[in-house]
Amino acid sequence: MPSRNDDPAQVRKKTVALTRLGLLVALGTVLNLAEIPLPRMFFPWAKPGLANVATLVGIYLMGPAAGLLVASLRSILSHLLMGLIFSPGFLLSLAGSVASAGAMGVFYRRAGKHFSIISISVVGALVHNAMQLLVAYVMLVQHRGVWINLPPMMVASVATGLFNGVMASLLLKVVRAQHVRKRDMN
Repeated sequence: MPSRNDDPAQVRKKTVALTRLGLLVALGTVLNLAEIPLPRMFFPWAKPGLANVATLVGIYLMGPAAGLLVASLRSILSHLLMGLIFSPGFLLSLAGSVASAGAMGVFYRRAGKHFSIISISVVGALVHNAMQLLVAYVMLVQHRGVWINLPPMMVASVATGLFNGVMASLLLKVVRAQHVRKRDMN
């Protein structure tokens, strides 16, 4: 809680950042839950990973640490809401989300000036699925046959990474345009 001595501009800045973070976690949770009824015709494990849009936007607006927080919290919250907290699916989701957000954050920091949000999204999708497969191998299956899923998972990662990167780019443009409009009004 702010004290009387706190600078109002700093209090406002912190409030805006916390609000933005909360909205991104909520968006990621809703997008994660929205994937549940989607049909999985070709591969039962393939999901679009729409919640990564919120993680990407968090990284671009607030930095890699915020993206990591968005990814972690939305994974925890969505599985809590589904009643699947601490299930194998939760462990796979959390590991994939954290690894993906970490990789996207590092890639954004190191090479973000040279690569688009779409490229960074593809990196995140590849890391997400690779980590999920590794966790499935170590914790659940422990059979080398699990690696037969790697090639189709990487192909699916590229497709979903491209799609989510485009969606994140569009959302980021809207958010930034809104910020410019609001700034110009003041």
